[in-house]
Amino acid sequence: MKRLILLGYITGSLFVSCNAVIGFAQQKIDPGYILINNLSYLPNDTLKADFYLPVNYKKQKNPVLVFIDGLGSDFRKWDHYRAWAQFAAGEGFVSVIYSSRKNYATQSFDGLLNFIASGVDTYFTDLNRVAVYAGSGNVMLGLPLANSDTRIKAALIYYGTARMESFRPDLPVLLVRAGLDNVQLNKDLDSLAFKALTANAPYTITNFNTAVHAFEDFTTNRISKQFVKSSLNFLRENMLDLVQEDLSKHTMEIIAMRELYRANWTAALEAYRKVLQKDSANNEAERQLGNISIELKNYETALLYYNNALAHGNWRKGEIARQKLLAYTKLDNIDAAVMEMHILNKIGWFKESDYAGKEAYINIIKSEAYKKFITGH
Repeated sequence: MKRLILLGYITGSLFVSCNAVIGFAQQKIDPGYILINNLSYLPNDTLKADFYLPVNYKKQKNPVLVFIDGLGSDFRKWDHYRAWAQFAAGEGFVSVIYSSRKNYATQSFDGLLNFIASGVDTYFTDLNRVAVYAGSGNVMLGLPLANSDTRIKAALIYYGTARMESFRPDLPVLLVRAGLDNVQLNKDLDSLAFKALTANAPYTITNFNTAVHAFEDFTTNRISKQFVKSSLNFLRENMLDLVQEDLSKHTMEIIAMRELYRANWTAALEAYRKVLQKDSANNEAERQLGNISIELKNYETALLYYNNALAHGNWRKGEIARQKLLAYTKLDNIDAAVMEMHILNKIGWFKESDYAGKEAYINIIKSEAYKKFITGH
């Protein structure tokens, strides 16, 4: 099998100019790239992949950027993807574009990732830093593919949307909205963004408000080029070990907060209990378990969690005092409820109007303990 290898650099005779139609790639790429093309990435198949490598790729393990083909096309022939891959290689990524077939997106993507894994020593790739790009209509299948494969550590999603029922809590995604794009597409993208955020997914939403659809193709300004460069920086930074480890460490808390946001009390309770199993002194998990117990009308249990949260140093003393006051009120423990009012008053959180005239607190308002608290006698 013949492989074409092209070395791009500024002064040598082998320079390969990236004067494609994409705005950010219309100037000569510095420091350049190495192209290894027509690689058979699936056994007994005619599908091919092109690898664009940094010129110094052998000096270190390099992050990988795969341009997902969810449409069954041959992105190797598209100026858009060639220029993207060339630019990303110049920024230090092993960039991969490949051919696929209609209704074969999942199999080809999986096979390509396997091929990349088998070539670690050949292409000096870092399998702990594999990211993807999907744009426009390609997002429809591209985002679900990335979301379902834990080999993918970060993603760029440009001006496109997909139907998503679940979101990985450990996949940082930069979701790019072109502000001058089709209105309906942006509405759909906004819905996707809202859904991701309510799932507590690690999505960063950016609105490039002067950009049109496929702005890389139609603009030549430095702002667009800088935007693409910053997108690659997003991938680089979010695939760092410390970021990935942080996401892994807090996965259960992320899930717990997702369920809390959705008012799914039973699921949130189970998730926060798992958090405490790993870290018995997690005072924020204890506070949230107190809040959940209030919702479930388990007031004694709520008080235990709140007291543990305070004992372990939770700083939200005002919020906890308010919730304890509510719990004591529900338990008809008037003296304890008034003591929480004292705490609230001491930190400047007590307002008589919050309780006076409220049916839930009528027994407290009538009590001698409350009258002494209000009058100071």
